Amino acid sequence: MAKSPLRYSRAEPSAWLLARPLLLLLLPLSVFAQTLELSLDEALELARRRNPLIAEMDKRVEEAMAYERETRASFLPSIEFLFSRTIEEKTAEFLLPPLTPGMRPSTLPFDLSKDYQYSVRLRQHLFTGGKLRSAYEQATLRTLLARELKRDTTDQIIYETKRAFFYAILAKDLLKVREESLLFAEKNLERTKRLLEVGMATKLDLMRCEVHLENARAQLIHARNGLECALLALKHAIGLEEWEAIDPKGELAPLPFDFGLEALKGFCLQKRPDLARSRIEKTMADKNVRLAKAKDSVSRDSI
Repeated sequence: MAKSPLRYSRAEPSAWLLARPLLLLLLPLSVFAQTLELSLDEALELARRRNPLIAEMDKRVEEAMAYERETRASFLPSIEFLFSRTIEEKTAEFLLPPLTPGMRPSTLPFDLSKDYQYSVRLRQHLFTGGKLRSAYEQATLRTLLARELKRDTTDQIIYETKRAFFYAILAKDLLKVREESLLFAEKNLERTKRLLEVGMATKLDLMRCEVHLENARAQLIHARNGLECALLALKHAIGLEEWEAIDPKGELAPLPFDFGLEALKGFCLQKRPDLARSRIEKTMADKNVRLAKAKDSVSRDSI
């Protein structure tokens, strides 16, 4: 009896069993990703921890502090210890002439296989013409400059994070308004069609409603694109990857502001990191002049 071609064979694997691993590999990452809800404080904390510019500034501060410790150590005495040893076995022979005629010359061997040399030197600077002090002051100012640069970078990142966060909140609210506007335009178009059927509206009214609906759709697309751009800017500010999903949580509300103009001017002149860096750079320039003058002076060391 012939077998039916539609009969199932257990020896042959089913198609869905073969396709299941491929489907698992082709699933988008967004299925497994979770949306990260962020408040303003959480966004600022992420920006401080994950922004690469802050990590770079931390590295510069560490390098400046290491150089400062190195220059501070130059005031201390330095000790040099030298040791050498000859490990190859070498023997030198000196030929002595015969003392009397007819005698054979004699040889005198010298063993050079054990050759040790030690040297210890203690050195202390007594007078350097201000070179060490100027170098240490330069290193201290360099550390202060690196810290001010880090503070300036941190302030800029905090500002950019806050601006991107509130832009994202504004884009979310604007998207809700555009969605409601589109819904209202669709309802208005349906109502105008019904009024046109009973003779209470004209075709001009219908055309106006259709134009209003198309404008609402275009504004909705613009609002969605604006929200995506705002979220990308926020991810860039806080150091997240582009594929990570975030949802900023907050509201737009006026903040209390009790500072006067003169108080703000004085505060800015005193606290702005770029002005502090300018003062430090001016001091460093003066120290460089002193250090250049000290290079031609006489120095004394004790050994």
